[in-house]
Amino acid sequence: MGSENKDIDTIEGYIRTVGNQELKAVLLKLKNEIRKSGLLWEDLRPVLRTLLAKDKDSFMDVLVLLLNENK
Repeated sequence: MGSENKDIDTIEGYIRTVGNQELKAVLLKLKNEIRKSGLLWEDLRPVLRTLLAKDKDSFMDVLVLLLNENK
């Protein structure tokens, strides 16, 4: 269910390609957590676990986006 468009380079762009509303909700929560100041791993971990449980391909796509976001 992961995005087929490899030209997407932001989490916002990725979210726009997702049709599954349940998955989109998890991705939006992840985006909101990442944007918070004082981000803590303890806050991010449960959202990432939920994303992994819902869709492994999307998890991997988003992980790559997050790692490359501030190149």
